[in-house]
Amino acid sequence: MIMDRIIATLLAIMVFIYVPLVFVAEKQEQTMETYAGDAVDEFVNKACATGIITPTSYEELVHRLDSTGVSYRIYLVHQEETIEPTVKLENGENKSQIGSYEQYYLEKRNKEILDILFPDPPTTDDVYYRMEEGDFFKVVIENNSPTFARRWKQLFLTSMNDTPSIMVSRSGYVGNHVPNEP
Repeated sequence: MIMDRIIATLLAIMVFIYVPLVFVAEKQEQTMETYAGDAVDEFVNKACATGIITPTSYEELVHRLDSTGVSYRIYLVHQEETIEPTVKLENGENKSQIGSYEQYYLEKRNKEILDILFPDPPTTDDVYYRMEEGDFFKVVIENNSPTFARRWKQLFLTSMNDTPSIMVSRSGYVGNHVPNEP
C-alpha cells in the first residue's frame, strides 16, 4: 500500500513536469517553424522580385535557419520555361510543323544552382544565379535533426517516425511574384 502511494506520487510528479514541458517544447517548435518560414519567404520574395540569387542572400538564409538551433535540408528548384517548334519524323527526316509548338520546363536543382553560386575554384568576380521573368522558383526546407519537442516525446513514445517536424515550402514566379499562403 505504501509502495502504491509512492509509485502514484512519482507518476503524478512526472505527469505534472513532463506534460507542461512537452507543451512548451511544441510551442517553441511552432515558433521555430514560423521563423524559418519567414526566412524562406524573404529569400524567395527577393529572388523572385530581382530574378537573381546571390551567394550573400543564400548565406543569409542559411544563417537565419542555423540560428534556430536545428539543422535543415534546403531544396532549391528553378524551372525555366522553353518553347520549341514541334518536330515530327517523316521518312527519316526531322520536319517542324509551322505554328505548332511544345512547351518544356527545364529544371535546375541544388547542385546546379549552388555550383554557380559557389564555384570551385573560388573566384573574385561577382557571382549571381540569374533567372528570367516567368521562371518558377521554389524553396523547400525540412529539419534533419530532432527538435527539443521531438526529443521530449521520444522519452516515452517509442514509435516516433523520422518525418520532419518542421517543413516549409515557398514558391513564386520571377517578375510577377505574389507570396504563397503558408
